[in-house]
Amino acid sequence: MVEEKQEYTLYWEDVGERVIYAELDDHAWKLPEKVFKYKKQNSFYIYHDGKLAAFYSKNDSIKEAELGYNFYRNKKNYLHIINLKQKIFNNVQEQIELLNKLKPEELTDKQLKEIILQILNLYHEALSHHYLTQPQFFEKFKEEEYETYKEQFEQIAKARFDYTRIAWTKAMELAKVFLQEYAKRKGLSLKEVENLRYKELQEDYYDTNELIEREKKFVLISHNHDIKLITGDTVNEYIKRYENYSNIYSLKGTIGNKGKAQGLAFVVKNENLDLQNLPKGMKKGMVLIVQNAWPEFAPYYKLAAAIVTNEGGITSHGVVVAREFGVPCLVATKIATKIFRNGDLVKVDAEKGIVKKL
Repeated sequence: MVEEKQEYTLYWEDVGERVIYAELDDHAWKLPEKVFKYKKQNSFYIYHDGKLAAFYSKNDSIKEAELGYNFYRNKKNYLHIINLKQKIFNNVQEQIELLNKLKPEELTDKQLKEIILQILNLYHEALSHHYLTQPQFFEKFKEEEYETYKEQFEQIAKARFDYTRIAWTKAMELAKVFLQEYAKRKGLSLKEVENLRYKELQEDYYDTNELIEREKKFVLISHNHDIKLITGDTVNEYIKRYENYSNIYSLKGTIGNKGKAQGLAFVVKNENLDLQNLPKGMKKGMVLIVQNAWPEFAPYYKLAAAIVTNEGGITSHGVVVAREFGVPCLVATKIATKIFRNGDLVKVDAEKGIVKKL
């Protein structure tokens, strides 16, 4: 049975992330907790159909918005965070250059596992610094404050995209290379190996049947970073409870770039999404509706009459892209890709912060 009694909100989804990344994602919050001097208490992650969705408790997010508002109005603070991001980026780059010289197939089993853990720790460290500028920390800033803090927001957005996003992405890509060799030696698939927990990988102790179940679907629940993993039919109860978006035709979001637009929706859902083989059919004048304004979606941006995202905030890449192309933009709608379908006629009012189906 679903035991969660608090109110939760979907904050992000990603493709290609499984148990080991979800666990490290959860532990990545320990650095923001240290910096902002608080404790993120409750989160859970649902995986199915090739996508991982993170749900955070409303209480935690309210606290984070307050802490971020007080912290990021101080120029000294945001410059410190940018400096931290640059340092971790340089460190990851340096380590990856060295690790790229290794040939996984030439390593002993012990060496291979040590290298995998080293890379996963790099991923965790980079993601921890990325989370210092998560959208929650900027949710209390009002749209009219953008000009006041424009310099801060633009520098934070650039550091978030150019430093920590690149750092954790490169670390994950490299981890997959060495995990593939580990999988080959164990007679497993890469997906099965990525469904190991960190401790299971450390100890070489796991249940193959459980790994198969995790690839179908799982829920990872975190209370103060004490993790419980659920598989099987109980996961369906979480999906039914937290991913039911019927009878919703209008959403509010954070204004990323002002303006109004109307057009047919081009929706890119995360379910079974292949970022190397993107959906086709985007035409000039359509409203692009995506989970997040990832770099992989660059071919779509020049065609879009407006951009609407589930994730993000006023420092997100979606805002940067929308301002670059001069199109209306709403971010942080949470569930736009769940509500709208390809071909829906939608109106984006980025003056009032509303997107709706006509």
